[in-house]
Amino acid sequence: MSLIQQIAYHKWATLKVVQHLEQLPSSLYHQAIISVFPSIYHTCEHMIKADEVWLSRLQDKEARTFSNSTPKILRENYEVVLNDLVTFIENEKTENRVITYKSFDGETFSNTVEEIIQHIVNHGTYHRGNISAMLRQLNNRSVPTDYLYFLRK
Repeated sequence: MSLIQQIAYHKWATLKVVQHLEQLPSSLYHQAIISVFPSIYHTCEHMIKADEVWLSRLQDKEARTFSNSTPKILRENYEVVLNDLVTFIENEKTENRVITYKSFDGETFSNTVEEIIQHIVNHGTYHRGNISAMLRQLNNRSVPTDYLYFLRK
């Protein structure tokens, strides 16, 4: 699977979940739950921040900060981040280009663009699954975001 297709899948699946959240009662977004994160809001906040941090590392820029207090605002902000990620990958000439960055602990690491994109996609899949489980715990349904559903669209 090409990097462009991986990011297209990540964008499709993430926005599908966020758009679904917009259709649900607003109280569910901040409702406390015992899970990986204390609410769907906190899970989404982590997801968008992680994608933005990785994008900023790929671009060698400062990470932007977004306020995501509602699913609508989250979607609007996430569309910006994901569109920028798509644009970056479409313009990237070398998948094997090495990106050197510092972790939040100040430790220096290096990975290829391809490795970072694979991480972004896997990370998103994991947390979309968290959201799906959280919605079930709150007696709501989720939406299918499996890769084969993306291919069928």
